[in-house]
Amino acid sequence: MTSYLSFLIILFDNFKEFFFSKFNNCIILFSNSEEIFNEPNSIFTNQLSLNLLKFFIIPFLGFIILLLTFALIIHRYGFEKKLVLKKELDIKTDNFLTDVIFSDYSLEVIYEKIRLYKEDVLFKKKWYKVLILNKIISIKQNVNGINPNLILIITIDRQN
Repeated sequence: MTSYLSFLIILFDNFKEFFFSKFNNCIILFSNSEEIFNEPNSIFTNQLSLNLLKFFIIPFLGFIILLLTFALIIHRYGFEKKLVLKKELDIKTDNFLTDVIFSDYSLEVIYEKIRLYKEDVLFKKKWYKVLILNKIISIKQNVNGINPNLILIITIDRQN
């Protein structure tokens, strides 16, 4: 145990010596860079670097931050609208499916309800059809005693 502790102490001392030697080299480099900035014909003068920072870099970063903020706000607003629409469609789809599947209507009345439901504008969109199919699959898996032909009637388009 003592040999392990002595090994860690030696390792820590070596790391400390290495780190401080590199730190001293960096200090020497920074002291040499002041000579470059004080040269009269150098492009790295203090005034030039200050003007570059003040008139180009800070406004550019401010503009980028402003654009990212607006993009985040617009994205969040669109997400909230889609979330409200999805909740409304979930309720509408659940009501339709429970009405059609668990009711004792005749086939003609069921066909009429399905036709009215498919006239909805959103039904033409693929993501909405996928939503309905997922709900039908979950109902079929979770509830026993459902007529499978009735579920097929809902999913297949009937030609009148």
